[in-house]
Amino acid sequence: MNKIRSKLNSAYIKDILTSFTGTTLSQAITIAMAPILTRIYTPSDYGLLGIYMSVTVILYVFVNLQYSQAILLTESKEEEDNVVFLCFTISIFYTICITAFLLLLHFFEFSFFTNAKLGYWLFLIPISIFLNGNNTLGFKLLNKYKKYKGLSISQIISSITTVFFSLILGWMYQSYEGLLIGFLLGQLSKLVVIIIYIKNVNFNKKNITKKSLKFVIKKYKKFPIFSIPTEFLYGWTDQLPVYFFNSYGSTTIIGHFNYGKRMVSLPISFITAAVGNVFAQKAAEQYSETGECEKLFIDTLKILSLSILPFFILLGFFAPVIFGFVFGSEWRRAGEFVQILIPMFYLKAIVSPLSYMYIIKNKQDEDLILHLISFGLVAFSFYISYLLKSDIKTILYMFTFSYCLIYIVYLYRSYKFSLKK
Repeated sequence: MNKIRSKLNSAYIKDILTSFTGTTLSQAITIAMAPILTRIYTPSDYGLLGIYMSVTVILYVFVNLQYSQAILLTESKEEEDNVVFLCFTISIFYTICITAFLLLLHFFEFSFFTNAKLGYWLFLIPISIFLNGNNTLGFKLLNKYKKYKGLSISQIISSITTVFFSLILGWMYQSYEGLLIGFLLGQLSKLVVIIIYIKNVNFNKKNITKKSLKFVIKKYKKFPIFSIPTEFLYGWTDQLPVYFFNSYGSTTIIGHFNYGKRMVSLPISFITAAVGNVFAQKAAEQYSETGECEKLFIDTLKILSLSILPFFILLGFFAPVIFGFVFGSEWRRAGEFVQILIPMFYLKAIVSPLSYMYIIKNKQDEDLILHLISFGLVAFSFYISYLLKSDIKTILYMFTFSYCLIYIVYLYRSYKFSLKK
């Protein structure tokens, strides 16, 4: 009992619980208000929001050329200040470029702009990208300085703001604009809270010199070179089932697959996001000081694998029943798909936070290679399924098997990186 008590009272567990609280409450607010929002906004409204977000997600990959990931790895205050300045400068320049590009599309009346149902609301995209980029930058700074309370509050305030304005504007105007404005104000409120919590992180302008900027650009050059294509590959690989099932001409299958995936990923993200944030900071700090973080890695692996195991065991046995009861009998098939995908979901939940070791170890090149292999393996599994004219469940089994192989490799390599230099 004393051993258990000491574990629960450890700073590591307390930091995880603090981060977990913010993640859980922010997601809970969104989930709780979803039934009301879906009665105010139509599926078409959410479709337009989806288009807007899909464009911003693609463009966001370039917002600070992935240099923000280096924040946790900086070895001095001078390095940190230069990386922060670099990210902020790139985000401003990139925002201006995106704005100019949209103005050109509008001026020359390109079909992308003139036929877009979002119309002039597309001009909000540069603002979203700027806010998103600086939220990420501030998020990394809060994480580095262990300000997990700030991380939690920023997530909660963002969710409350988004839901509040979406409800009020939706009730007043009954148009998709309420969702867009609510989303944008949620991003803005998150940035405001982050700025409040990082105001004590002293930024010394005297540290910013051409020599220092060139140094950090060169030192962390692997982030723009390897992380950008890696993010693109991840997105493509993750969406391959949708493209493949679409070739079958069945939107119903896509609906069951996506809904099952979303309903499993959402509750699990409560734990993985909280643990991942704390692990990234602790592992980077410990590895910088001692050249290893094996014990931390093993402890985090145990926390992740054991805490989510009951949830996946329950789904493994009763997913079709649960989906049919909670969402309606027409969603029972989504539960059947989830049963097949359980091993993949379980490994992903464990490996994703721990794979931050690739960044700590500066192995972005290997990460890119693994993503290329992952894309090829998953694409090959679908190709074989197409040639054999396999049924949907067989295709999903092959998809799950391919992903499980990749996650096992990631777990093994991440563990090796945690060992002594």
